[in-house]
Amino acid sequence: MVQNVKVLPALIRRRYREGASLTVVTRELGVSKSTVRRHVPAQERRDASAAARQRHRNRAEEPYEKALRAQVVRLYGSGMPQQRVAATLGISVEAVVARLEPSQRRSRQEAARLAVEQ
Repeated sequence: MVQNVKVLPALIRRRYREGASLTVVTRELGVSKSTVRRHVPAQERRDASAAARQRHRNRAEEPYEKALRAQVVRLYGSGMPQQRVAATLGISVEAVVARLEPSQRRSRQEAARLAVEQ
């Protein structure tokens, strides 16, 4: 926790500009999120949010991510349930669903029919 209140705004801005999130800054400095928001200009927070969204979009184009998506689509398309695909690849069910396009997902009825067949 920061003892000197006069240096607090400068510390908050510096840590945020270094790439630390609001949550990380609050934990490191022992202040509330509203205090951090008050000392980081709104435009700067918006710019950081936009940069984070862009990083997330670019991540989908990495070779590992493309290969993982292809495996998920192949396994799920072969009739394997989401839970088994997740266990096979060592990822969560949510990660499986996130890598499937809405048109690739099965309905509950179709999933139940495939489960009975297996």
